[in-house]
Order: sequence, then C-alpha cells, then structure tokens
Amino acid sequence: MKQTSPQTPFSILSIIQNVSEQLGHENKIAGMFENCYINTLQTTIERKEDGTTFVITGDIPAMWLRDSAAQVRPYLVPAAVDEDLAEMIAGLARRQLDCILIDPYANAFNDSPSGNGHQGDLTEMSPWLWERKYEIDSLCYPIQLSYLLWRNTCRTSHFDETFRAAAAAILELWRTEQHHESNSPYTFERLNCPETDTLPRAGKGSPTAYTGMTWSGFRPSDDACTYDYLVAGFSLGDNGLFNMYLQQAEGSMLSEDGTKTGFNSEQGKSVLQFWNKLLNEDKVYKVGFEQGLGEGTDAFVTGKLAMQYTGPWMLSTYKKYGKDLDFGIVPPPAGPNGDKGSVMGGFGLVIPEGAKHKEEAWEFIKWWTANKDNALLWAKTSLNMPGLKEALEDPFFKDDPFWQPFMETLEFAKIRPAHPGYSVMENDGLIPNLQLFQQGEQSLEDTLSKAQTQGDKLLADNAEVK
Repeated sequence: MKQTSPQTPFSILSIIQNVSEQLGHENKIAGMFENCYINTLQTTIERKEDGTTFVITGDIPAMWLRDSAAQVRPYLVPAAVDEDLAEMIAGLARRQLDCILIDPYANAFNDSPSGNGHQGDLTEMSPWLWERKYEIDSLCYPIQLSYLLWRNTCRTSHFDETFRAAAAAILELWRTEQHHESNSPYTFERLNCPETDTLPRAGKGSPTAYTGMTWSGFRPSDDACTYDYLVAGFSLGDNGLFNMYLQQAEGSMLSEDGTKTGFNSEQGKSVLQFWNKLLNEDKVYKVGFEQGLGEGTDAFVTGKLAMQYTGPWMLSTYKKYGKDLDFGIVPPPAGPNGDKGSVMGGFGLVIPEGAKHKEEAWEFIKWWTANKDNALLWAKTSLNMPGLKEALEDPFFKDDPFWQPFMETLEFAKIRPAHPGYSVMENDGLIPNLQLFQQGEQSLEDTLSKAQTQGDKLLADNAEVK
C-alpha cells in the first residue's frame, strides 16, 4: 500500500487497507482507489476558523453546492466512527446552508466576498457569488447531505435555526418557480458564450406554462435547459425494445436461417446511432432516470416523462394512479424508410410431458382460449388482449380509443424468433452490451461486435430444447 500523507485519518487508512486486501493482487486498482479516496481530503478541503468547511471544485477556487456535497459523500461511512471527519462534513453542511441564505439561486460561491468568478453575467451577482446559474440540484444536494450526515452519524446539531431558515428559503423559491413566467425575479444572461451557457428571452428562459412542477434554468451539467421542467422527453429505459427499433430500421435480430444473430449490421448501427443522438445530443433522457420507480410512482403517471413505448398492460396503472393524467396513445412510428415494427408477446400455456391428464388439459386450454365468450371474459378481467381475433372485435376493445392503437399495431407486430435460445441470447448477450453503450462505457462497434460473439455462442449452446 502506498504511503499516504500524515494528515490522512486512521479511519480512512483503515478503509484503504481493507479495500486493498479485498482486491488481492490488483495493485493498480488498489492504488487508484487510494489516490482517489484521499484526494478530496488532501487537495480540496479547507477548515475555516468559524467551524465551517469550504470545498473547492477541482482546480477552480470556488465551491459548488452540488459538487461539494458529492465530494464528501464517500467519507460519510468512516464519519460514523471518526468524530473529526464528521465535524468536517457538518462544517460543510453549515457552510452550504449559509450560502443558500446568501442567494438560493446561486450554484457556486467564493470563500469570502472577494468578487471572483463570473461577475460580468447579467443577473443579480454579488461579491460572494462565483456563478449564479439556477439549478434545482444545487438546493437538493445540501439537504440530502444534512440528512445523510444524520443517517450515518446520528448527529442532529446541524438541524438548527440556520437549517430551518435555509429549508424555508428553498421551499419558497420552489413555490415561486412553479409560476416562473409571472412570479419569478430570476433572469440570467452570459455574453459572448456558447448557447448552453446562457438563457434566451432576455435571460428568462424558454416560454413555460404552469404545470405544478418547479422550474429550473440549468441542468446538473451547468448547461442551460431547453425544457425547463425536469421531465424526460422520451424513455430509453427498456433495452429490450432494441428488437422493435431494428424492425423499424429494416433489420432482423437473427440471420435468415435463424441460427445466428443478425443485428451486427448497418441497420443495427443506425439504431444505436439514433439512441446516441437522443441521449447525448438531444438529451431527451438520462440513463437510470426511471430506476427504482414503482407502479404508483411510475415516471409517466407522475408527469416526469413525456413519451414512452409501452403496452396495454400499463393501461390499468394509468387509470389507477393517474386519475388526472391527460394522455393519448398512437402506434409506433415507421422508420426512416417507412418500415414498421413492434414486438408481440404474451404468456404460454404448457402441458407437461409427464402430465397425467393431457387430453383434459388440452380441452381446458381450448375452452379458455378458443371460445369467444371465455376468451373475452378473461381478456376483460386481466386487461390482456385476447389471442382470438373474434374476441378482439368486441366493442370493449374495438370502440375504446385507448385500445384501438394497440389493435392497429397488431397488423404489423411480430413475435420473437422461435429459437430455443433466443431469450437467453437477448437477456445475457445483447442487453448487457446495450446497457454499457447507453452508459457511455462501450463504443457502438464494440457493443454490436461483443453482443454478436456472445449471442452466437448462446444460440449455439441452446439450439435444442432441454
């Protein structure tokens, strides 16, 4: 283990030692962890005489509310047993709250009223402010840090009058920004800069109407918002829909003989190029945005998502939890050359080979699915589209504006390829690589190449029903 500075707390050294032992012979990785873990402590933290902590961001002599909270989060665990480390974090929490009371619209502060930073910006700057780009996350992170400090150390001393005053200021600002057009005093303009560093309309931002959500001028990246409510434009959270996008691009998941993958093609590349544009140029979605959301907190139901591809199984959720949700449904659009695509699925009814009453089971399946009245009753009860066309023509489906687009989609939807290893290939070979691509950890070419290699092997290994 590398010899660290004498100022490195024992609690930090213990964690470094533990991680080093866990990594075994991975000396390079262990060294990288050690360097990263102690870097903030040794290079960015300044303890002030008033007991507060000032944390600079990298090589900039200013403190961002969001960044400073994120920089000390790795030390919350050892702070549970290290009083001085806990006091350092508490000092930062107090400093952040003081900053919010100076100006809740600001995102970055000087350590004194020095007048450093972007004083030429056309907004209500003060000598305390390095930058005044209003971002919702700048107010969320300090509150979260105060909570996590209590959660990890059981400290409550930082929940004082300053905390209450700052929390009240945050809530007042958020309520004001629910009515940005009429009530907000905030404007921001920066001259001679990229468009992403300033707000249009004399610093007011893009035109907005009341939605109940609170407005934000800038993203966590410090880039200006195109749409000033934190709503994802279009969901890219389901990598399993690659099949549908590929159909729209006139591609195929498997080769013509159905024995190998077929997505490492020009059509497959065009799909990932389209995803990359949506994610990194148009910025309509952030990977992980919907992670952990349950049925009642579904992003579309709660108004945090503008559009998504989904199926009829979600209608009951929208009706149950989105009583005031105003939405519409259309079939999937055609691809650039007019190709349509959608994936048709369902559940299977299986009679085991060793079943004692195979004939009776078969009669039951026919009674359930091939009889119009029974199939329709099951479909209405389960809100699944019936597999029997005669039942699907019932007014319950045919005359319902929410069901009609799904019925239209059935005209061109395809079932997944009938290869015994298809699901394994898709789940274990393709989707993990697509996830790495979306996260920016793997190139387009490597994604399709690795998915092809792994997918072909999985198809070959599972070519026969076992």
